[in-house]
Amino acid sequence: MFLSDTQVRELTKRQRPAAQARVLVHLGIPFLRRPDGTLVVLAIHVQPKATTSLNYGCENDQTFIAAPHAPQARGVLLCRQES
Repeated sequence: MFLSDTQVRELTKRQRPAAQARVLVHLGIPFLRRPDGTLVVLAIHVQPKATTSLNYGCENDQTFIAAPHAPQARGVLLCRQES
């Protein structure tokens, strides 16, 4: 679905839509602009999409997570506890 206005503010650390748009462009996150000037960001563009069982420095009970839809996270290794 969509990020809420609060989530967009938290993601960008900016209050005004124009400043939020600049941050989103810098991060490579696509968005649309509503007629009132607020931004629409699809949640899929900021949520991790794929996981893999590869173990890149993670503990034995953790899994490496890739976040291909978050350009700012590319190259960052994230470990997640197995459930």
